[in-house]
Amino acid sequence: MVESVRWTIVQHSGAGYGDKPEFKQGLEVVAVPNAATYRRIEILGGKIFAEYKDARNYAQSEMYPEGYTGMIPRAPGRFARFALDGLPLYLPPRLNSDAETF
Repeated sequence: MVESVRWTIVQHSGAGYGDKPEFKQGLEVVAVPNAATYRRIEILGGKIFAEYKDARNYAQSEMYPEGYTGMIPRAPGRFARFALDGLPLYLPPRLNSDAETF
């Protein structure tokens, strides 16, 4: 059971809600709402963080890797069809599972 707030990474709302293609590989942080969602994220291969700042730092480093000087985010992973707050869960490339993705 999740005893305190945990955080995960999803597709940026600019793409998820706004259909803006420049944010397609953008990321943002959302809270994991309950234990069932926590388990689903684990099964799918998403990342879970105990601290918001750690999740935000991770998202930034995925979108803007060292040496990248562009402004358009380019996270290398994919997104699961499973969503939190309507935004698809981010699956890092080394953790991509057999989850249904797009």
